[in-house]
Order: sequence, then structure tokens, then C-alpha cells
Amino acid sequence: MRDAEHVQRGVEHVQRDVEHVQKGVEHVQRGAEHEMRGAKAEIRGAKAEMRGAKAEMRGAEHEILLYFCKIKIIKMYINPELESYIRQNILPRYNNLDSGHDVNHIQKVIDDSLILARQFDVNINMVYAIAAYHDIGIEKGRGEHHIFSGQILAADENLTKWFSRQQIEIMRQAVEDHRASNKHEPRSIYGKIVAEADRDISLPTILRRTIQFGLKKYPDENFEFQFERAYQHITDKYGEKGYLKLHLHSEKNEKGLAEVRAAINDKELLHNICKEIFDREMFGNA
Repeated sequence: MRDAEHVQRGVEHVQRDVEHVQKGVEHVQRGAEHEMRGAKAEIRGAKAEMRGAKAEMRGAEHEILLYFCKIKIIKMYINPELESYIRQNILPRYNNLDSGHDVNHIQKVIDDSLILARQFDVNINMVYAIAAYHDIGIEKGRGEHHIFSGQILAADENLTKWFSRQQIEIMRQAVEDHRASNKHEPRSIYGKIVAEADRDISLPTILRRTIQFGLKKYPDENFEFQFERAYQHITDKYGEKGYLKLHLHSEKNEKGLAEVRAAINDKELLHNICKEIFDREMFGNA
């Protein structure tokens, strides 16, 4: 009898173990199902993000296409002889300058100036010429290049074919007034347009140009020196108390300035970005 009871208890114990195992299996199954649902939700989220990214890309492509269509239309109103003269005689001179002031930069300032000019009652040919000449004075020296640029423009007798002396004087002043470190506000809407167009407020571009300039001026200094110099420069220029001023407050520049100021507050992030730029400049893609 006792043996039978012992066997019965053993059976019950095994049954309880089986039930426990079953419950464990059910628990594992529920966990797996939960993880599966989570994985499916993550996949749906990733797909949604991908759709969003594609939509943003299409939007960006549309914006770029629209931008260049606008430029093409605006340039139809530029005097073709003036455009030909500047394209053949002025723009090639920028090929001898540093990458921060090469013909690509000048062309971008021209295009941005023409886009901004649509908002104002201005002479489109004057806007075009001002943007084309605004950095040419770097040929004579960077420090006073805005003054030299104005002098070069004013001394170019070829411009009298398309502009009066009074217009040329306004253009000279606008070129002089474009520099961000100037203490005074541009004297005309033309100066404000070229100054705003020249504010290429893109964090990667700003850091690249700053590092490039530092390497050119201080070629023997190490990365930490170059970084601290770059950080101080962008803080002095773009920080909350920086000397850079936006005269027309274009949406693009306002957004860019906000992004740069946010980055200034994250010195570690800037350090990492500058290190990548420094390494590329020093060692290329190696």
C-alpha cells in the first residue's frame, strides 16, 4: 500500500513537472510571439522611415530642380554681352585662388544673389556683376580683399558699356560691404543681397574651409591646434555673440545659422567632424 502511495506521489510529481515544463514552453512561446510582434513593428517602422526618407529625397530633388530652373529663367534677363565678358574675363581669374574662393564659390554666390534679387526692385545686371567681382580682390591679399575687389570693379572700363558711373559706384560699395566682419551695415540693397548670398552657412562647408585655411597658414601645427583655432573662429563668427549678421534673414541662412550654433554647443561633435576633415586634407582617402 505504501509503495502504491509512493508511486502515486511520484506520478503526481512528474505531472507537476510536466505542467511546469508546459507552462515554461507557453511562456517561451508568448515571449517569442511578443518578440515577433515587436520585430514586425520595427520592420513596419523601418519601412515607414524608408518611405519618409524617400519622400524627403524626392522633395530635396524637387527643390534642387526648382532652384536651377529659377536660375535658368533669371539668367535669361542678364545682358548676354555682360554675361559673356564676365564668363570669359573675370570668372577664370578665380581658378588661381584657394578652394574657399574658387569659381564654384563665386558661381554659387551669383546664383543665390539672383534668387534673392527676385524679392526686390533691383537691376539684375548689377546684381550679377557685383556677385561676380565680390572676391576678385583676393588676388591682391585676403585681409582687405573686399576693398581691393571694389577697386578692381570700379577700375574696369569695360563695365561702362553696360552701367553708368553712378551704378558702378553703387556696385563698388556693395562689393566693399559684403564682408561679414564689416562693422557697418551694407549701404544699399545690392550690398545686402551679395552679403546674404555670400553667407554659405553650412556646417560641413564652414569647417572644411576653416581647417583648409588653418593648414595653409599654420602648416606645421598639429590637429589639436587646428581644431582649437577652428572652434574659436566659428564661435567668434557664428556664435550667439558672433560678428556675422544676416541683413535679409533668408530662410536658408537662418536655418543654417541655427544648426551651426547648436553644433558650437557640442564641442565633442565638432572635434570628431574636424578630425575627419583634417585627416582627409592631410592624408587624402588613404
